[in-house]
Amino acid sequence: MGSVNRGVGLGSLVILLCLNGGCGSSQYETPEATFQTAKSAVERNDCQGFCRCLTARARDEMAAGLVIAGSLAQLAADLPGAGAGKVRDRAQRIKAVLEKHGLAAQTMPKMSLDLTASKERQKREILKLVEPIADRNAFIADFFRAIVETADDPDMKFIEPDARLVDLKTGSDTATATLAETRQGREKTSPIAFEKVDGQWKISQLPPLMN
Repeated sequence: MGSVNRGVGLGSLVILLCLNGGCGSSQYETPEATFQTAKSAVERNDCQGFCRCLTARARDEMAAGLVIAGSLAQLAADLPGAGAGKVRDRAQRIKAVLEKHGLAAQTMPKMSLDLTASKERQKREILKLVEPIADRNAFIADFFRAIVETADDPDMKFIEPDARLVDLKTGSDTATATLAETRQGREKTSPIAFEKVDGQWKISQLPPLMN
């Protein structure tokens, strides 16, 4: 009887794991499925759900880009003629997000960016910016919340509702495609790539955000 009970318990645990995204969740079963999962997360304003569709490297590169953008936004808000209102409000909100995630001005990691170095070496240097961030998914979610809540267009998305994958080419562990979408009345196309990680497809190259 003891062995039967243990067997039933193990079976229940396996079912629970599968229901909660284990066992190779169908959300990430193919590049197309991962893309649709990411798109759905964007439509729900679920930034953390979107981040779970990315490889760790792609997520960190995205976070590093936001750190740079946040620093530039603060500088722009201090320029003469920048005005008040949303520009300064956005800069203050971004500053609060950076500080919350360990990126106060006095603790911001220093980069030594050599523009003559290889792109990979430049990326490694830029990634130093996210080293103090313990929860990068939460940082990205907090950053975009600050942006959206102070934006002129509160409905802006970094993936448009009509976005689709074109010319998808899938190998054993990598895939490439073109992301096509309509933005501001014009069709935009950008490269996007995927990588299989622990049996699940994740986005490894993001299109430019809100291009």
